[in-house]
Amino acid sequence: MSGGPDQQGSGPKPQTGARNKAPRQDPHEEKRMEALRALKRVEDESETIAGSTFVRMAQRAKGHFGAADKDQNDPVEVLGTRIGRAAGALFALGLIIYLIVTYL
Repeated sequence: MSGGPDQQGSGPKPQTGARNKAPRQDPHEEKRMEALRALKRVEDESETIAGSTFVRMAQRAKGHFGAADKDQNDPVEVLGTRIGRAAGALFALGLIIYLIVTYL
């Protein structure tokens, strides 16, 4: 059973005309995709900025209360600085609580 001339050949013939061309995207779709990429980029950058700011503030507070700015070879100065800064923080916290309880 040999087929006719339409069954012989290497496979389907390439289509010509409008079907062969790549489909055109809607210009609004391109703008939408660009806006989504921009929003994603802003979201990623804002997380980085907020995260790094928090980490930087925590490191700065750790260094401040740990007396990193004082001479580490003088243990009395380091200990005195730590005690003084901790006492100052406790005093400020106590003052805030007192003012809230008294006036609110």
